[in-house]
Amino acid sequence: MLEGKHQIKHSDVIMQLLVYYCCLDVSQNQQAFIDASLKELEHILGKSPLSLNYSFRQLPTDLKNKIDFDADDLFKISDNVVRILNQELKGIRALLKLLVCTEYESGLAKLCRNYDKSAWWGVSTDWMAVVYKLDNKYAIWHETLHLLGAHDCYRKGKDGQVIDRGPTCNANCVMVYAPSEETVNIKKWPFLCEKNLCKLRKKFDHTAKNK
Repeated sequence: MLEGKHQIKHSDVIMQLLVYYCCLDVSQNQQAFIDASLKELEHILGKSPLSLNYSFRQLPTDLKNKIDFDADDLFKISDNVVRILNQELKGIRALLKLLVCTEYESGLAKLCRNYDKSAWWGVSTDWMAVVYKLDNKYAIWHETLHLLGAHDCYRKGKDGQVIDRGPTCNANCVMVYAPSEETVNIKKWPFLCEKNLCKLRKKFDHTAKNK
């Protein structure tokens, strides 16, 4: 056992949760931008008042190849994602959800926009978030944060279509509709409303407790 100042108590160890993402048909420059954007978000989430220990990792190629991203139904793809992750990530402290980054004109992006006509930049389901505005880190963060428990700060109808672009919160919040540097000040952290801060903490605690 380590002694003195080097001794680490279990209660002092912050559990780390992995979050996987994959890129479909993107350029090297786009890949580098996505990687840097997620690394920045990882650092930000680790800061107070959240102090969440997430680590964003690219999905291994062998697992990526098992997912049929060419299916003609968004929810079939989403169900396939969670089935593969459940099978392949047993025993790994990971969020069983996937961020998919793809070109705006890709088949998957078009499928998303057919499902939700108001989804200019991305869409999220229960198990997967898809982003296709790859030159905007705010859009990448917005969809990623859905996976981590955040909700939109605008209103949708029963059919899932946007009926009020809001924002429905009065905060500096990246979960507004079509977030950008004009609408969100990322120099002022937290750039999330209080409701979403609570949702992120609750999601992390619940997931960590069950790993």
